Amino acid sequence: MDIFTIFRGELTYPDGFASMVKRAPQQRAEYHGMQALLEEISQSGLEQLREQTVPPTENLDVENLASAAEKFQNIQAEFSGRSQLLALHALVIAASRRRNTPQIAQDLFQKCWQDHSRFLLEKLDMRWKLSALQTFRDLGTTEAQRRCAGELIIFFNMMKLYETERLYSGASAETAFDPKNRTGKKLPLKLTPYSLGHGDLDRNLLGMLWLSAEEDPVLAPLACHLLTEINRDKRNIFRRLRLMRRVLKRRRR
Repeated sequence: MDIFTIFRGELTYPDGFASMVKRAPQQRAEYHGMQALLEEISQSGLEQLREQTVPPTENLDVENLASAAEKFQNIQAEFSGRSQLLALHALVIAASRRRNTPQIAQDLFQKCWQDHSRFLLEKLDMRWKLSALQTFRDLGTTEAQRRCAGELIIFFNMMKLYETERLYSGASAETAFDPKNRTGKKLPLKLTPYSLGHGDLDRNLLGMLWLSAEEDPVLAPLACHLLTEINRDKRNIFRRLRLMRRVLKRRRR
């Protein structure tokens, strides 16, 4: 029997989604001494931290770090030679992933993005920008921050899933499919296919996310930056759809 037909007729997730949530790992216990460490580090002010450089630091090869000091040492090892503000920002994000996140973590995170968004956007890579987005969902102080961040997290995760599966098509990320190769197969769940020639689902989706991103002045720089990066990128589904649409329109002339 072919491997691709073995599971036909079965549920993708046999035990359903509720059981998956129950099996999901719970937030782990907070890092010991996190509040005191954040108070100590931030005492000099974020402006001064921004100008300070992280000294060369050895990474602790420990599977389960228990204390905030240990976690910060590993963060400093990652940001060695770079601004201490980036290390503090990462530590605040780490604190938000554990139970009983201290209030100072939320305060510092908001302060980082309220006063230093341009610096953070210039210095952080995409991994840390997306981590910051998740932290806006967890430590957001407004409904707009939490809602928009949650929407964008789902959006980027779905994009990651789709683009990862597409890697197995054999086509490069820059290469659009030929519109003439469309099959007559139906979409799952009886969904109506996107109209390549006249559809505006892509523009409506991105436009709604943009409007949502603009609602909060603290989140807006990060959220709008991430959406703009999608607009610039030449290797994603939205750029490929645009190329396919151009090819289709030329052939119809």
